[in-house]
Amino acid sequence: MRVKRFAIIALITLIVAVTLGATIIPARAEVKPMQVMNYPALSLSNGIVGYWKLDESNGTRYDFVGTNNLTSNNNVSQAPGKHNFGAQLSYANTSYLSVADNAFLSGCNCDITVAAWVYLDTKTTDKFIVSQWETVGNLGYALYYDTALNVFRFSTSSNGSDYYFVSDTHQVSVGTWYLVIGGYDSIGDRLFIQTNDYGIETISNSLGVYNSSAAWWVGYDTGATLDGRIDSLGVWKKFLQPAERSALWNS
Repeated sequence: MRVKRFAIIALITLIVAVTLGATIIPARAEVKPMQVMNYPALSLSNGIVGYWKLDESNGTRYDFVGTNNLTSNNNVSQAPGKHNFGAQLSYANTSYLSVADNAFLSGCNCDITVAAWVYLDTKTTDKFIVSQWETVGNLGYALYYDTALNVFRFSTSSNGSDYYFVSDTHQVSVGTWYLVIGGYDSIGDRLFIQTNDYGIETISNSLGVYNSSAAWWVGYDTGATLDGRIDSLGVWKKFLQPAERSALWNS
């Protein structure tokens, strides 16, 4: 499993370095040319704007395709991950990761996909995985766990105030790793979400995603800090196709 994961990181690093200039790629990426050449899901490197392994034991979590390194707030720690290690977040301590708003991560009238492996320790409140969802008037998008329905959801706002959401249909358990993928498909005019390899749920929406100026949070929204772990977090400014989502599931 780790070999496949390193292959994803390596091919992302290589393609982005060629496209945007190698100076933005942190030296931590483990580049193994044969793994890059042999990995079948080459299209995962197209349109990616951020990828965080979240292996670090504490402090800054590094972006392996860009410069959006994540600040640790209230001592985000480390725990066994889906791949090697993951970020351990605590509801009691309000620990989370963040980076300032920027054009790479903000919403737009364009495709966006967010994907992460998520492991919940508790489910007593809503738990946000990724959020640019500050206050009414500055809402962008969010990927989160909804405690009332016991499912994962993806929400967007088109104007910063009104919002829409699509819910997965599969019940969530604590102590279990889930691959959660959500986003906006501007060509198909729809919001979508997928858990594991179950296939996507969608709702029609042609309004785009508001370009919020809020900070970009991982594992946090006001009163809804995630209690659990996040691993292998990626953001793409494109709609991931079925084969690409399958490659993430099988990584």
